[in-house]
Amino acid sequence: MAVMQLFTIVHLSDLHLYVDPDLTSTEPELLARARQRWHRSVWRVKRAGRLVKMDKLEVADRHAVAWLEDALAGIADEAARAGAELESTLLVVHTGDVETVGPRSNPDGTVSYFGYDYLHTTLRDDALRGAPWIDVFGNHDVWGGTWPLFERLAGGDAHTENFTTIRQVTGLDSYAEPVRVMSPTGLAALVVHRVNTVDPDIVGAALAWGRVGSHPFGATEGVACATLAAAVSETTSPATVQIAAMHHPPHPFPDGWWFERWYARHLGTARLAGAELLADSINGKVRLVLAGHHHRTDPPETAACPATQPPLRRGSTVQLAAPSPTATKHLAHFNPDNVRDQARALDAIQSRAFPVYTVSITDEQPPRLLVDRVMHRQRPDTHPTGGTFGSRGSQTTSPQRVLDVSLQ
Repeated sequence: MAVMQLFTIVHLSDLHLYVDPDLTSTEPELLARARQRWHRSVWRVKRAGRLVKMDKLEVADRHAVAWLEDALAGIADEAARAGAELESTLLVVHTGDVETVGPRSNPDGTVSYFGYDYLHTTLRDDALRGAPWIDVFGNHDVWGGTWPLFERLAGGDAHTENFTTIRQVTGLDSYAEPVRVMSPTGLAALVVHRVNTVDPDIVGAALAWGRVGSHPFGATEGVACATLAAAVSETTSPATVQIAAMHHPPHPFPDGWWFERWYARHLGTARLAGAELLADSINGKVRLVLAGHHHRTDPPETAACPATQPPLRRGSTVQLAAPSPTATKHLAHFNPDNVRDQARALDAIQSRAFPVYTVSITDEQPPRLLVDRVMHRQRPDTHPTGGTFGSRGSQTTSPQRVLDVSLQ
């Protein structure tokens, strides 16, 4: 049996950048105002998150961002070297939350998505040399500068307006049409259906709930899922691999004892209204569901695959949720000489990762679709001694088979 690799998919999610150009300004007044914005937008929200035990507002670590740039450049180099032999297409699927508190508000009333500017310029164009790139926005991408409830209590409504302003980002004008990517040989195609799961309701936004809808938003859960089902059913060729990309995963996977798991699914951040309808519209036809939101990997790297992921159909439709490669929970002032702070920093470093999937097809009749996952994980090259961390490197896991299904 021969196996032909068709696609290499880099899955990025939840970078949680706080990109304010004035934070690096040499002008004291600009720098002071930028720091005030940081404290007003981020620190207050984090304290509120601790209080309600909901969204903890993780923010990117600058060392992790530099590591991510190097790791992606290395993947691009490897793909270029192997391109002639593998004839595989390298592409990126980003499943949201590149921003932390939404876009930057400008004095003239416009907004700037600096996180997406970085994503498309530094990562896509520079590190990955312009590889095909597919974006799905997340709940933090449309925040109004602070926790949505704080913003509403202050009389603002930028959160609602940002469901429209996000359309100014290249590639995020609409989800109406799926994105189609051909393999270099022309023998297979990848069709990516983007699904909006960001709840426009202020309560849902404040609690990081999800709701299946449309982009531009306005469709009910039922209408959105019926539209998705029709688009999925239009693709009948066995040589076409269908993927659904979204921010909130339809299969919840919270940790903890039974009450914590129940709470997370029904009142916490794992809640996704319309998940059952979504699953009914894609089960057995869409092969991969790519998502993020929880900053954790699903199925776990130790899981036996195919994993059980209700409401998705086991073995034929697989959810792949990505962790964050850059975010950290610890926003308090880091003391590099403190042993506890050093241990927490090391734990944070080792939890940061991003998955890369290889999509292959066999020459059997009917052919089989194979998907393997490799995790690229950040690691410290040296342990902290005397308050100094070594440079960040990468370690990769062995390939894990997450899907093996017949195409017929």
